[in-house]
Amino acid sequence: MSDGVKDGVGDAVSVTVPVGGLLVGVERERRKGSGPNRAFAGLRTFAVTSVVGATGNPGQGNYAASKAGVVGFVRQLAAETGRKGITVNALSLGTMNNWEGSEELARKNCIIPRAGSPADVGAGVAWLASREAEWVTGQIVPLNGGGITA
Repeated sequence: MSDGVKDGVGDAVSVTVPVGGLLVGVERERRKGSGPNRAFAGLRTFAVTSVVGATGNPGQGNYAASKAGVVGFVRQLAAETGRKGITVNALSLGTMNNWEGSEELARKNCIIPRAGSPADVGAGVAWLASREAEWVTGQIVPLNGGGITA
């Protein structure tokens, strides 16, 4: 992060959450004990996590734990910021078409037999940012082609 924040949120958020600067900004306002901040009303924040946070994956305990941690952080932050008009949600991605073998794995494991694309993720973000989703907060939106249905 460009401002060198070392207050407990730190770099893990900026790495795990692509919009880390926004989440850190909201967190700072809360920690200062400030009242409702109208400047943040209507703010939509998004985290990206993985289905591995919910399902686990052999040999990836640290990755699964970090993604499960994102889920807990999103839900907690949503509870703390909702009354200020801020929504906080996460997109939980399944198999994406960004590595060799992903299409084969998706055909084998997903109800929709293909790996996800950047356009699929963009559609999820566009919906969460839309007025239609202004009442959605603290949710983990699965984008996984039906790879897990739990």
